[in-house]
Amino acid sequence: MSAKEGQPIAQLIGGAPQPKHATFIQGTATKGELKLKMTKLDGSLIEEVTL
Repeated sequence: MSAKEGQPIAQLIGGAPQPKHATFIQGTATKGELKLKMTKLDGSLIEEVTL
């Protein structure tokens, strides 16, 4: 989903069809890099990458 008025960031959802496997992916982009952080829905970190 794209960022829009009142929602300054876009949101990516990953995982599987079962809610217990769902993940939240937060992306932060600048002109120089893209940072992605993937967590489980309980907030525990799965992975962080900078591209």
